[in-house]
Amino acid sequence: MQSARLAARKLLGRRAFATVGDSPLTKKVEMTNWETGNYINYAKMSENLSIVRQRMNNRPLTYAEKILYSHLDNPHEQEIERGVSYLKLRPDRVACQDATAQMAILQFMSAGMPSVATPSTVHCDHLIEAQIGGEKDLARAQDINKEVYDFLSTACAKYNIGFWRPGSGIIHQIILENYAFPGGLMIGTDSHTPNAGGLGMAAIGVGGADAVDVMANLPWELKAPKVIGVKLTGELSGWASPKDIILKVAGILTVKGGTGAIIEYHGPGVDSISATGMATICNMGAEIGATTSLFPFNDRMYDYLNATKRKQIGDFSRTYAKELKEDQGAEYDQLIEINLSELEPHINGPFTPDLATPISQFKEAVKANGWPEEMKVGLIGSCTNSSYEDMSRAASIARDALDHGIKAKALFTVTPGSEQIRATIERDGQLQTFEEFGGMVLANACGPCIGQWDRRDVKKGEANSIVSSYNRNFTSRNDANPATHAFVTSPDLVVAMTIAGTLNFNPLTDSLKDKDGNEFKLKAPTGDGLPANGYDPGMDTYQAPPKDRSQVNVAVSPTSDRLQILEPFNAWDGKDATDLPILIKAQGKTTTDHISMAGPWLKYRGHLDNISNNMLIGAINSANGEANNIENYTNGEFGTVPGVARDYKAKGIRWVVVGDWNYGEGSSREHAALEPRHLGGLAIIVRSFARIHETNLKKQGMLPLTFSEPADYDKLNPDDKVDLLCTELAVGKPMTMKVHPKNGESYEIKLSHTFNEGQIEWFKNGSALNTMANYYLQNHEPDTNIRPGVLAMIVISFTELFLQYKVFFIMFKAMGRGAAKGFNAMTAKAGMSGATINVKDQEEKDVIYDSAEDHELVKIWMWGPILILSIIACCIVLGVQYDMPVGMSLLSVFLAFFFAILAVQCAGVTDVTPLTAASKASQLVLGGATKGEHWMTEHAQRLNLIGGSLASIGAGQASDLVGDFRVGYLLRTSPFQQWVAQGLGTIVACVLAPAMFMLFSKAYPCIIDVEAETCPFAAPSVGAWRAVAVAVTDPVFPVPKTSGYFAIAFAIFGGVMVVIRHYAYTGKWEKYKAYHPNVMCIALAFVLNATIYGSAMVIGAVPAYFWAKRNPKNFDIYGFAVAGGLIAGEGIGGVINAVFQIAGIAGPSRADPG
Repeated sequence: MQSARLAARKLLGRRAFATVGDSPLTKKVEMTNWETGNYINYAKMSENLSIVRQRMNNRPLTYAEKILYSHLDNPHEQEIERGVSYLKLRPDRVACQDATAQMAILQFMSAGMPSVATPSTVHCDHLIEAQIGGEKDLARAQDINKEVYDFLSTACAKYNIGFWRPGSGIIHQIILENYAFPGGLMIGTDSHTPNAGGLGMAAIGVGGADAVDVMANLPWELKAPKVIGVKLTGELSGWASPKDIILKVAGILTVKGGTGAIIEYHGPGVDSISATGMATICNMGAEIGATTSLFPFNDRMYDYLNATKRKQIGDFSRTYAKELKEDQGAEYDQLIEINLSELEPHINGPFTPDLATPISQFKEAVKANGWPEEMKVGLIGSCTNSSYEDMSRAASIARDALDHGIKAKALFTVTPGSEQIRATIERDGQLQTFEEFGGMVLANACGPCIGQWDRRDVKKGEANSIVSSYNRNFTSRNDANPATHAFVTSPDLVVAMTIAGTLNFNPLTDSLKDKDGNEFKLKAPTGDGLPANGYDPGMDTYQAPPKDRSQVNVAVSPTSDRLQILEPFNAWDGKDATDLPILIKAQGKTTTDHISMAGPWLKYRGHLDNISNNMLIGAINSANGEANNIENYTNGEFGTVPGVARDYKAKGIRWVVVGDWNYGEGSSREHAALEPRHLGGLAIIVRSFARIHETNLKKQGMLPLTFSEPADYDKLNPDDKVDLLCTELAVGKPMTMKVHPKNGESYEIKLSHTFNEGQIEWFKNGSALNTMANYYLQNHEPDTNIRPGVLAMIVISFTELFLQYKVFFIMFKAMGRGAAKGFNAMTAKAGMSGATINVKDQEEKDVIYDSAEDHELVKIWMWGPILILSIIACCIVLGVQYDMPVGMSLLSVFLAFFFAILAVQCAGVTDVTPLTAASKASQLVLGGATKGEHWMTEHAQRLNLIGGSLASIGAGQASDLVGDFRVGYLLRTSPFQQWVAQGLGTIVACVLAPAMFMLFSKAYPCIIDVEAETCPFAAPSVGAWRAVAVAVTDPVFPVPKTSGYFAIAFAIFGGVMVVIRHYAYTGKWEKYKAYHPNVMCIALAFVLNATIYGSAMVIGAVPAYFWAKRNPKNFDIYGFAVAGGLIAGEGIGGVINAVFQIAGIAGPSRADPG
């Protein structure tokens, strides 16, 4: 049965709601306690996996493959081959840190979308500099970065993004504590996003442009990674920690050994590692170039979920547990085995995280390499090692030293990973131990790990050694001092070596002296994996998006030096690029820190032009061995890299960069790709790329190219010029580069690339963002043509109303006469016979008097209170359900009454019932009412649709009531009896109508969701109403001049045609009235912009004319039958179809695209 449903969905090209019956996977479990309505969709994941398994002949899958394939956008047709195919995926979440979020959100804003489509969060952790201590550093950062924090806070509120304020903690720890869940797929704008693998989530670091794609509901593209298996056996004990596992793996694979692969840990040894220990291992997988790292779901993860108040997620994961691990017999592209029982503590570094040395050999390595033996600073914490377990074990060592009367000999800092960790270790005493030990507790932020460290104990250029539990130790990474030798290890060894103050100390074999000079050995570290008394959440640092985001404004000052609205990059000119200078030929390691330094430059992350002043200032010029000193070929002078690039750009000269192996390794920061693009770069040509940086370059419209023969790197001279044959760019084919040496003959070099068809479009359009904007405009092109139709419909509607001026005259005269009579009756009853209003007889000559007796009439005290209560109820419902302000609700009610009265009068004196005019006129009025309110566009459109519907319904109901009262008049029932009958009918309708509306709005979200492009029933009136709502509310609605001119001309034409129809067809011309074109239908055709609609009118009009001409009686009967069928079908059939839709039996859903 299930396979039949899947086949049916594929055949129909649509995907319905999950219909797994009573399967436990269909349970609704929120992804996080901080949001509502975002559910873990194991049912959909399972369905996708079933499809992929069938296509792959049920071969065993690795856990990494299961997660990726279960998140495929199109599992039926996606090509799947490890290391070859580009997978289009649908991530569950997006996470951004404050440094990269600025550019990501600026890009999202430029895309013109009202809200993120994928659950997203922003975390403030990168802009807080460590200086004198946590509280003061935090206060200082909040003052210095106020402009950026205000921007991020308001932008998150505007675009429905969760915002974690400064002081909340490091993004990856917050994600682990609150958002990560087994089997999920997340992308994050930070290279250490894989930290969430500690809870069995595939979390991948990306550039901001990738994040924007996912936020905008576009599939995210990833080259199908290979899978490296790491089998763990035995158990950790003593001084060995989870950190030592990844330090050893880094030594085996090196910094580029994991490129293009996911590291998947498995085996019996996994169960001896805590969830936070697994997170540590996954976190530092970024240092070996891995796409991500992850562990299978187990009881240790369940315990952590339970401890962080997410037991419901743990229970739900257990129902899906068989898919939250590798299949038996799954094959890996490479397999590494590590016996944890034999694993020795490691220290990696300096200057690279893959130089792994076991502690037993470290003392010899220090002497052999001449590394500074004195340890100046020990630093623990960071996103890699700041869990409760890490802090507990480290504190146990510090307490051991304190018990022997000694403290830290080197400087010592502690960085809690989150406010929850800080508050918990403060409550449980570890924080006090560190302070007593001599440590300085820093803010809950990245701090020294990313170079946010105002270090003052050594001078710049002074050789020294520091040891940290961080993840990265590139040159100048932590303190901007290229002479600092930075080593990474576990928090346990950091504390032990801090006590000794030297790199030559091995706590497993060496002794220390207590305060009395007696020797002792440190005890092996101990500590609980989870706090016995649960976590203390500490201060509330989360800002949820407001319910009404329409009131939020995101302002960016044009004079700001930290934030800058982005301008789109120019598209490719379609030509080969010739005579390009080599801006710099970089030699050796060129990380993203070399390309776009962090530290003091972080404050400019939101201002592309300003931060571009740090472009490649850390790269080593192969011509002279110096950093940030290159020759300007136009004048022969030497200058800074960004300075020369700016000079080339000012002169209209494009340029290229030549680089070495693994170019762009390290952080995910996309500024390393944005800056070269901004300053006029065309291509980066290297021996090999780090994955994230290569993608980032493509996203920004640059050409990341590799030497087909790596040795060709050595052939190029820094003063050569090159031609790039861009017209050769094609999938799977090399590109030719012609090299023109300064002295010598030209020659050609073949360059390789990994572009696919979609990425080539990025290059052609100038960037991925440009491509997305073009796609958005192309898919919303019908909207650019609705202005003529909308304007014509409004003009035609009002023209029809004005032509019925007698209706207005009679209506106002009747209202005045009624008011006068009421006043006279009131004064007569009060005995004020002289205070009357004279009602002239001639004013009543056209009036038809009601023959009912006074006792048969409905008294005002009966219907008056009901009317008032109805208005109040209407305002409450509109306010609570649709966030409509009271003023706008009252305006909508007033318009409903106005058009209801008008409809009654029209029904009495003419055959015109102004329902169309009522809705269009009210939408126009409500559109004016929304101006200046600074509401989000979609919210204004929704209120416009609801208000217009209310007015139209009012007119329609009034017209129907007149018809009912006519029937009642013929049946000789009194007005009171008719009123009772209508009241009872209304009560029934009030019970049924909301239920029916909720049913239909659930089945067809497009009824109230203006973002839904189409409805299954494609009602023309719905399209017309939505078109008007868009036209009168969208502040940036694109209107070409030609469209505007035509709109005015067509509206005038429509108005004239209505006047002609009203006045011209009299006497002998009356018989031709039937042939007069219905300009309202023509205008509707413009609004819907459907060729088939106009064609149907023309095709239908021809046979209808001859049928009506030859046999008018049968034609009328046919028309009535069709109308009756439509009414019945929309009633009963529509209800049944809606039920089918909700049950998942048939029908598409935009929320769950096929």
